[in-house]
Amino acid sequence: MYTRLIPTLICISAGLAAEEVITVTAEQEPPLRLGLPAADAGATLRSLPGIDAVRMGGVGLDPVVRGQSASRLRVIADGACPQGACPNRMDPPATYAPAGATRASLAAGGLDVRQPGAPLGVIRLERESLDFSDGSVFRAEADARYAGNGAAREAGAWLAIGSEQGYARGSFHAARADDYEDGDGNAVRSAYRSAKGGGSLGWTPTAQTRFELSHDLTRERDVLYAGAGMDATCSDDASTRLRLSHAGDGARASLTLDAWASRVEHSMDNYSLRPATGMRMRAPTTSDSSGIQAASSLRTGAGLLGLGLDADELHQDARRYSGMTDATVTTLNSVLWPDARIRRLGVWSDLSVAAGDVRMIPGLRYDLVRSEAPDSGVDPAGAAMSPDQLYALYYGADAEARSEHLFGAALRLERDWAGDGLITLAVSRQQRAADPTERFIAGNGTPSARWVGNPELEAETHNLVQARIGRDGGREQARWHGEVWFDRVQDYIRRDRARGQDGVLLADQATVYHNGQALLAGVSADGSLPLASWLEAEADAAWTWAEDLDSDLPLPQIPPLSGTAALNAHHGALQGRLAVRWSARATRVDDDPTTGAALDAGETPAWAVLDLSATWTLRHGAELSAGVDNLLDRTYAEHLNKPSAFDTTVVRVNEPGRSAWVSAGVRF
Repeated sequence: MYTRLIPTLICISAGLAAEEVITVTAEQEPPLRLGLPAADAGATLRSLPGIDAVRMGGVGLDPVVRGQSASRLRVIADGACPQGACPNRMDPPATYAPAGATRASLAAGGLDVRQPGAPLGVIRLERESLDFSDGSVFRAEADARYAGNGAAREAGAWLAIGSEQGYARGSFHAARADDYEDGDGNAVRSAYRSAKGGGSLGWTPTAQTRFELSHDLTRERDVLYAGAGMDATCSDDASTRLRLSHAGDGARASLTLDAWASRVEHSMDNYSLRPATGMRMRAPTTSDSSGIQAASSLRTGAGLLGLGLDADELHQDARRYSGMTDATVTTLNSVLWPDARIRRLGVWSDLSVAAGDVRMIPGLRYDLVRSEAPDSGVDPAGAAMSPDQLYALYYGADAEARSEHLFGAALRLERDWAGDGLITLAVSRQQRAADPTERFIAGNGTPSARWVGNPELEAETHNLVQARIGRDGGREQARWHGEVWFDRVQDYIRRDRARGQDGVLLADQATVYHNGQALLAGVSADGSLPLASWLEAEADAAWTWAEDLDSDLPLPQIPPLSGTAALNAHHGALQGRLAVRWSARATRVDDDPTTGAALDAGETPAWAVLDLSATWTLRHGAELSAGVDNLLDRTYAEHLNKPSAFDTTVVRVNEPGRSAWVSAGVRF
């Protein structure tokens, strides 16, 4: 339906670029260089202040911002938004970042209206932009890394040839690891094999204009998960991207456009990679996503007017089969995602008005979202129920096609101060429609093991107020930022246990969804301070508080106060870093199925671990690094980690114990 509008969006966006423009972007963290090897971008994203992650195994860590994850965040991988194919999020979107994506950034949600369905934040994973205007014809980068704990080894490279008129780039990345050990020497199921590769062609007819067409592949095999009842035998992605940018100067136009299509195929089971006990289960799944985002701006008498159009489509299908032996897992048990389809068409506009040293940026957004599940009537043989039968049992509803009209608004005020300082105040209203899992998941089983989406969920509305102040400072000056925010959420989409709540017909402990009221709030700070010409101190910390206002109980999966403190030293070509990662005790938890969702595995003790690393920069772009993570071999688990489904001696999936590592890289 909406994909037929893509050519129209391209034409309209090109037409908008008929005047001189300046793109207005929301304040965000400076890009963090990830380093080329990145078997799991989710794990590396923990290095950004304000990002936590849920660990289930060795890869597939799911980013969390301001205590929220999944579809409340938007992950953009080099212009594309691929969606994972596992209902249990073994493969969150960051899994499919392309080989060669070496830069990451986080933009807090609610500062503008330019991204759909991202009330809490936008994470970007980007490849380096290529420029051959200096007369060079060849660029390349290669890195390799080995970590002793789990014998994790990975290597990657990209190379490009080009001229002022265009370029061709190829990239690859390969990684594998065995199970790592925690601080007590216990093996944690975390082994994996991963390979990524891709190529792109770029055309740069002028210094301001760039076209790029790319195709990227991801292949994961034999991925073990200590925090799940199944392992992934494969997770494959094929993504195609088209990017257009025209910077413009003088009377020329500016335009940005990203279009993508992605197909993810995922399969998991409970017998191929672990000892089989009882009934065998396997679940082949697919996730097809495509979309386009186009943005431009017009200079008017009132200020800079931003205009944008975007559309995307998500199509997810998942079936679960059962059998008594490995060769007979062919009986349909559940239609987990019944050919679920979510289509969205959005438009937005914002205006940047300057008055002295104060800037005001109001914005409006509208989205039309249509959801349907054509296979909701498929009825598995025997006692298992169809999705429609499950929806009727718990909500008295079925999966009729539904359209929703969502409205968003934001107002941001910015004021420069002290030369390099910035004060930001923002208020916003953003709406997010239910995703395919929240609306359509349909897992059969005993009542307490059922997992049933709610087709009648209303879109949740985030009313967000936030303030930020900071100074960037120079190379030898202090840099610091502080932020406070409040989010009052109407119709919060709550994952819960069936207890006969309003809108839930049964009280049998099945996993269900319903709307409610919630309040979230948080503070964060980060900064650095030069102590000497060769020494710098840096630190960051974040704290989030969240409560279900209907029950006056804490929301689940909210990270406690946590942060990092580090000393960075440098002398000539040598650099060293001593860092302490820490977390306070988590006491506000949802671990009782009689009152909540029981998504937390109880309280989590406070912990602190010490990391040590050093880097030697050689001539001609070469670099050698070595270090030890968790130097004191501490046994610990981050609060958001999944409960251990395999080792009954531990509460949740533990983090790796001491791990010495070495890496080498070259850039030319």
